[in-house]
Amino acid sequence: MLPAGLLWQKALEPNLNLRPDQVRVNAVSGSLWDGQALIAVQSVPVLLHWDVQFSQVRGLELPIDIEVESHVGQLQASLSVGAADVLIDVDSLRVDLSALSPQLKRRRITLDGEVFAKGLSAQLSDQKLVSASGRFNWSGGNIAYPVGRNNHERNMPAFSGQISTRDDGLIELGVVDQGGSLNVIEGSLLPDGVGQLQVRRRLLDLANEPWSSNSTEQDVVFKVKKSIY
Repeated sequence: MLPAGLLWQKALEPNLNLRPDQVRVNAVSGSLWDGQALIAVQSVPVLLHWDVQFSQVRGLELPIDIEVESHVGQLQASLSVGAADVLIDVDSLRVDLSALSPQLKRRRITLDGEVFAKGLSAQLSDQKLVSASGRFNWSGGNIAYPVGRNNHERNMPAFSGQISTRDDGLIELGVVDQGGSLNVIEGSLLPDGVGQLQVRRRLLDLANEPWSSNSTEQDVVFKVKKSIY
């Protein structure tokens, strides 16, 4: 029956620096095992609720149900927290991208449409992502982005993405447009923490952006590789 607010004020808040992540905890209520917190993530108010499921405890793993609500969207997920491993299962996720546009205004970016996901799962071990799987979708819509001194406005089709993990531990991401037959965006994460992302010319074609006429829609026009951990 330990109050969650007391635990936050006396034990967690003095030892956590959330400012670099632009996270602020405004209020905490309930108990350690069943409570909620009102937080702000980059000025977006978020209500977080957690509920520890004692009836499902197995060994040293602690199962926790999580619900997140805000004007940006909703998330329902379950966690299984062990000594070194964390399993995350996303039951449902909905994000209204247009609600993020005010935070992106200074970057001259406007988003639209909704992102949906169901059945996403991930496993972390020693704070490293070791596996992930599932699918997600974006409904498409009107977007805007800076190109030099100008802003380009485009109406984009719907996209769908899939995340999977190979037997050798490589995590793969593929994003395809509605009606397309090839991945316009591909990503990967090696077990050693090296991540890679690449974009094919087809994405530029969908956005009506110019590129060399000697290329094909399958050609990679952008690639970045970085050690994440």
